Amino acid sequence: MTTTAATAAAIDPARAALVAAADGAIWAALTQAGIKLRGTALCPRSRRAQARTITPAVLHTTLPMTAEAIDHYSVLAGAWDRIPELAARHGVDAGCLTTALDSYCRELLAAGQPHDAAYVPGVIASCRTRTA
Repeated sequence: MTTTAATAAAIDPARAALVAAADGAIWAALTQAGIKLRGTALCPRSRRAQARTITPAVLHTTLPMTAEAIDHYSVLAGAWDRIPELAARHGVDAGCLTTALDSYCRELLAAGQPHDAAYVPGVIASCRTRTA
């Protein structure tokens, strides 16, 4: 059985809150990446008007981006600045959460695939909640 955000909510409300927060952080990071992508050489001037009509969080699905371009254009720079605060609020390791979210977003950007909230529980599965 595949774990979804709805299933996680039914099992553990605290974990569901973390899933929802991580989903929001992913969407914000992809939105930032899309906004930055519009101003790069990867988005030719002839396509920029059209690019402005596309939701920034999914722009990478229509404009190819290599793994190298993600770093070259710094499209995720600063995207994870609030993750330590989010991790502390939800009792998980900030480094683990940052790495998991960053890796997932990089994979989406490089593959030109859209984000699906159903994958978030799996993305953050290795970041276990700390116990007191």
